[in-house]
Amino acid sequence: MAATATSVPPQPVEPTPVSCMPFEERLKRVIAAGRFQLDHELARLHALGIIDEQGNLMKTELPPDMRPDAERDFGG
Repeated sequence: MAATATSVPPQPVEPTPVSCMPFEERLKRVIAAGRFQLDHELARLHALGIIDEQGNLMKTELPPDMRPDAERDFGG
């Protein structure tokens, strides 16, 4: 199964004025927004068949041109 790369659109995060918010509350919001993005990306990688349910890579073999013993020409 060949997976095609897709771009990840930024997920909306509700704008909130933070100038009067305590640091701990700002930190909680940043962590929650990051967790939201991470969960979205993990779901996308799982749907593409790149990772399994536990987040492990489904395929660890390198393509032929990326192997350490590969002869490749970068045009330089």
